[in-house]
Amino acid sequence: MPSNYKIAVEALIFSEDGKLLLHKRGKGCRDEIGKLEGIGGRFEEADGNFLDAIKREIREEMGEEAQIEVGSFFEIRKDAVRDVKNDHEQHWIIVSYLCKYIGGALKIMEPHKNEGFFFVDIHAVDETTLSSSALSALQSLRD
Repeated sequence: MPSNYKIAVEALIFSEDGKLLLHKRGKGCRDEIGKLEGIGGRFEEADGNFLDAIKREIREEMGEEAQIEVGSFFEIRKDAVRDVKNDHEQHWIIVSYLCKYIGGALKIMEPHKNEGFFFVDIHAVDETTLSSSALSALQSLRD
C-alpha cells in the first residue's frame, strides 16, 4: 500500500429534487480534465477539521452566495489517479459529507479548474463523464 496518501474533503451536494451537484474539471487540473466530480479539494492542516475544510472548499469553489447546508458524514474512501501534468500516480483518502443546496448563485471561482456546474440524476448520469472519485461516490450513493 502506498505511503504517500493525500487527504481530500468532498461535499456531495443534493438539490431539493434529489439531483447531485457536480462541476466539470477544467484545463488547470492535474488530472481527469473534462470529467465531472463533486465539490471539494485537499485538506489543509490550517483547516483544523474536516467540516471547516468542506466549508472552505465550498466558498473557494462556489463563492459566498451559494447557500449550502453541510449535513452528515457519508464515507471515507481511497482513490488513485494519474497526475498527467507531473507524470505520477496520486493516492487520495477522501472524506465525504452529504450536503444540501438551499439556494443562491453558484459562481465559478476557479475558472481554470471549473468549467461549469451541473445537477445530475444519480441513476441516469452517463458514468463515462465522471471522474474516478465521482464514480466511486456514485456507486456508494446508489447502494
